[in-house]
Amino acid sequence: MRILPERKAEHSNKTFIGLLLSYMFILAATLITGSIVYINASLIIREQEHHAESIRIKQIASNIDARFSELYTMAKSAAMNQDIQNFLAVRANMTESQRFMAFNVIKALRSHRNGNNFIEDMFVYFVNSDVVINTNSMTQPSQFYNYIFSYAGMDYETWRGEALINQSGSYLPLQDVRITGRSERLMTLMQRIPITESYSPSAVIFMLISEEKLRGMVEGVPEDGAIFIVDEKEGLVFSFGNFMLMESVLSQVEQSSSSVISLSGSSGRFLVSSADSAHNSWRYISAIPESTFVKDAYAIQFTAIGVLVASLMIGVLMAVFFARRSYSPIQQILELLRNQKRDSRPKPELPYGNELDFIKHSIADVYEENDMLASTFEDMSKKNSELMESFARNMNSLKNSFISDLLRGRVKSQDSFESLCLFHQISFTSEIFISLLFSEDQKSGDFSRNDGSLRFFIISFLEERLCPLATANAAEMDEGVIGVLINRTKDPYPEGRSMISDLQDVASKVQQAISNFRKISMTVGIGGIHDGLAGIEASCKEAFIALDYRIVRGRGQVIAFDEIAGIKSKEDASARNILVPAGVEMKLLNYVKSGDIEKCRQLLTSILEEHKSWRNDIKYAKCLFFNQICIALKILDESGIRYSDMPEMDKDPLDILLESESVEEIFDAIMFLFSATCRHFRKSQENCLQSHKNQIINYIEENFCNSELCQTAIAEHFSITPQYLSKLFRQALGKNMVDYINWRRVEKVKELLAEPMRPISEISEMVGFGTVRNMDRVFKRYEGVTPGMFRSLVASKEEK
Repeated sequence: MRILPERKAEHSNKTFIGLLLSYMFILAATLITGSIVYINASLIIREQEHHAESIRIKQIASNIDARFSELYTMAKSAAMNQDIQNFLAVRANMTESQRFMAFNVIKALRSHRNGNNFIEDMFVYFVNSDVVINTNSMTQPSQFYNYIFSYAGMDYETWRGEALINQSGSYLPLQDVRITGRSERLMTLMQRIPITESYSPSAVIFMLISEEKLRGMVEGVPEDGAIFIVDEKEGLVFSFGNFMLMESVLSQVEQSSSSVISLSGSSGRFLVSSADSAHNSWRYISAIPESTFVKDAYAIQFTAIGVLVASLMIGVLMAVFFARRSYSPIQQILELLRNQKRDSRPKPELPYGNELDFIKHSIADVYEENDMLASTFEDMSKKNSELMESFARNMNSLKNSFISDLLRGRVKSQDSFESLCLFHQISFTSEIFISLLFSEDQKSGDFSRNDGSLRFFIISFLEERLCPLATANAAEMDEGVIGVLINRTKDPYPEGRSMISDLQDVASKVQQAISNFRKISMTVGIGGIHDGLAGIEASCKEAFIALDYRIVRGRGQVIAFDEIAGIKSKEDASARNILVPAGVEMKLLNYVKSGDIEKCRQLLTSILEEHKSWRNDIKYAKCLFFNQICIALKILDESGIRYSDMPEMDKDPLDILLESESVEEIFDAIMFLFSATCRHFRKSQENCLQSHKNQIINYIEENFCNSELCQTAIAEHFSITPQYLSKLFRQALGKNMVDYINWRRVEKVKELLAEPMRPISEISEMVGFGTVRNMDRVFKRYEGVTPGMFRSLVASKEEK
């Protein structure tokens, strides 16, 4: 066996040399023949492609020149428009007639724009009037540029400089432009007015050309190719295609005197052609992949391929001849395959000396891979078994999801219903269903949604006491809610018994058991009895409605929908009015603002007593308490008080009310809100009294001689009500505000009466009484005599 590798090497060398000589001969003959044909074909194709590309770029240049020539002609025509010429003399402060002239300019611009579909839009910047007029409106230049039209990367001053400095017939290259919130790539042509003016134009016409219109003129450019238009300073005017070619293309074009050259790029060879514009100083440059032109020479290529195929056929015949002489190594491969089936001993690791050695080791590797595949298949079988076991463990969760979907009405199709029942191994013996909802009362215990033991306990308890009359299936619904689907198995139900009554008794016992063992208080809602798949959803909705009655029935109750559905209010429509009368609401507002907590409580309690029927109707109860909540929030809003200003209110009042689950808790929350508001008003009144006392007195001292000074005017000045002002003033000074104002005026009259030459009528005007009669009446009430008599008494005392 040690000699076997040496013999294998000897035979393998002969096979390798024979095959190598055969293939080299075939390859040489094929390459020589094909190369001759292909070289001749390539020369012809290259000449044709150079000529075609030269004509093509000249045609593109001619089309674009013709189009832009039309645009410049149109720009000059617009510049000579009489309406635009008339507006050149308008200055910044325009009259109404001049503004009407702007409307004529807008119509003229629209006419020119609509006359050439190549233009996206156009506008005129008038220097003398410093306005921009487009086809829709007249705008200040800064507003126009900042909010309607602007170039990316160019501020307003730069743009204004471009508009005034560039010569007539100039342009701005293709770039991003923002037009009323949207972005477009546009090229701008500019025409100064007057046309002959180059340094101080009166206006500039801007014509906008979209990138889409420009691209429409250079259609047919391959994805990897490009077309560039540059000006005399080699600045880019417009480009389409592969922009990365631009730098290398420009350098090669400048160095070459030929109009068509070949250029090597990162993505292959390109055919570069150029042409100068006959209209302006632009230069058109095209870079097209040479591979594009091969498509135009399929006939020549087919000829070359035919020659190559003929050569290959000759080579195949020669290869068969040499392969027959080297057939002996194949016998060694067949022998190795037969031995491999019989011998499974470890094989020595030998280096690959030749092709046959590689083939033998490759075959051995195939067998090793076969063993690995067998091992992999065994592992997959084990994983499949584990997956089936996991599926069996999760079957309970899937069943829970199915029952939940049934209760929520998500299973609509009868076929789906039957197939899912079969899959989950659930059987229903009739089409009569009842829904029960066990809902945890908040703060009553520790309820875990993922704890299936509680659901299992409820099912077991119900089936034990309902069997054989009904079966039960349960599922976790919302947070803290377990839904139970009851299927009645016997019809008709035993005479003298009610299914709803039996369920109420059993549910009550389940409640008691859960409370004893799990320390969880639960409320139960029982839906009505319904038939069919649609009846399951209807019964579940009724059970949820029954649960809502927890707010009026209290926690820990068993509430059947049939009971609450039969409740009919005995009151007529007028007695069911839940709106609090305006007088009662105003009285409540006064109690709050006066800080009287006890009267607030008595009034709220009396409102509840007047609406006793809320305990039987949940809609009525919710509306009644919602009305009281609105009154409390209205008082806070009208008074400008935020709940965060009250230290007692550590939470939003609405959050406190919405967290309440019974009418008692709602009433306590409302009462807490009113009490906190009363205390806040009481404290605010004390602070307000102290802060306003000196301000009010000083204001009266400065203005009591004004005849229009009164309690209402003072209240408006301090932004408070007259009643509240009177109360504050009386608490501060112990007297009425009107009496205080009259007293100050009387004191001032006494001072002025000391001047004997001053008329009494003048004094009455000076101190704010208005008329002598009013002054006499008030003065006599305070001093006991009229002002005239007072002056006489004072004068007689001075004479004595």
